[in-house]
Amino acid sequence: MGVLQVAGIALLAAMLILLLREMRATVAPPVRLVTTLVLFGAALGLYAPVLLRIRTLFSLGGGDAFVEAVLRAVGIQYLYKLFLMMRAKFSTLPVP
Repeated sequence: MGVLQVAGIALLAAMLILLLREMRATVAPPVRLVTTLVLFGAALGLYAPVLLRIRTLFSLGGGDAFVEAVLRAVGIQYLYKLFLMMRAKFSTLPVP
């Protein structure tokens, strides 16, 4: 599934969720959850070749032992950045 297909699915899902929120408010959250999981899975599928290439480059450079630590650190950094964005959006506390 390509990037444009994922973006199209996200756009259609957003419109469907907005319609369902107006017509049947109880159905919208489960649809949003399922859509989020599908899009997350599609995004992981798009990132798999990139991660494989990173592993290959690390192994060619002799840094096999560091691949897991580097990927884990990058993942933690992205989660922290997401946390800061969500805190800024839903809170009145200042973001550091």
